Amino acid sequence: ETPEVQHAKAAHFAAVAEAKARAAKAGPAPEHYPLVYKSYGPVYSYNTIKAVPVYAPESLPKPAAPVKYHVPHIDSNGVPVETPEVQHAKAAHFAAVAEAKARNAKVEHHVAVAA
Repeated sequence: ETPEVQHAKAAHFAAVAEAKARAAKAGPAPEHYPLVYKSYGPVYSYNTIKAVPVYAPESLPKPAAPVKYHVPHIDSNGVPVETPEVQHAKAAHFAAVAEAKARNAKVEHHVAVAA
């Protein structure tokens, strides 16, 4: 280890030891709230209304909206067919790649060596 690393480690361990020493002196947090709260309200209410089950059509579960399930088109080889949007995006991408390759093509000149 370099002297800088050794110095940093020593400073770190000194800070850790100081923090542990300060934490050991701290006592438990003071209790500001009583453990039992006094309740001024009634414990039981004798005027309860019994709930009656209602089986109305509005309470039955129903789907929020009709669900459409899209099944992808599969070709004869079992591969999903791409949508027209994907086909156009791929064509544009490959055209851009071909143009970039043509602009940045490395030109090599071969010179025949006479024997």
